[in-house]
Amino acid sequence: MTLPTRTILMGVLSVAACGDNSPQAQQPDAGKRPDGATVQMDAALDAPPDTPPLPAVLNTNGGFETGDSMGWICNGNAMCSTVNTGAHGGTFAGKATTLPNDYSGFRINVLPLLCPTDPTCATGVNMTGKTIRFHGFIKPIGAATAVRLVLRWNCPSQMMGGYEWLQNINNPTADAWNEYTRDFVVPNCDYAGSNENLYLYTGTVGATEFHIDDLTITEAPLP
Repeated sequence: MTLPTRTILMGVLSVAACGDNSPQAQQPDAGKRPDGATVQMDAALDAPPDTPPLPAVLNTNGGFETGDSMGWICNGNAMCSTVNTGAHGGTFAGKATTLPNDYSGFRINVLPLLCPTDPTCATGVNMTGKTIRFHGFIKPIGAATAVRLVLRWNCPSQMMGGYEWLQNINNPTADAWNEYTRDFVVPNCDYAGSNENLYLYTGTVGATEFHIDDLTITEAPLP
């Protein structure tokens, strides 16, 4: 009975003497040096690099998720409301009907967003190099020859102003969300007198109804 027991023990010793060629034995311990000393691993070295923060959205209710048009102005004798079907994102979208002009629809005053503590920018806030980015979606209901995103600006102190056609999409896809995005360099002047000296409006040509959703206004990042 003693002899079989010794044979089994010798077999085990023989395998140990020849070395273990299994994959587990060949893998080094990443936490130890060859001399057996423990190495402290720096978790920060394995962490992904930091990504730049997303720019803050200046406007509110750009997606109409309050269920109404809070923060928006109905422009050009349009009829403005919200719709809770077919939104681009979330539950609601803005709805504009009765469009007698190509500027009839939703409007938002931009100046108060740039001067939150002084909506008329009466202190002559420095706009040098300030670039704002507009991004959003418009869906014409039925055929339209164009959808438009226009910025109106007026600088009373320097008697300057005009309309900036941020985007004019010709022959947009009917009954579908058309995406637009555009950067605008804000003219540096004293806009004092009215918060309507800088505003954005949307419109269509040839349609009697359009929807708008997920509009964001941000300060464009520096190149």
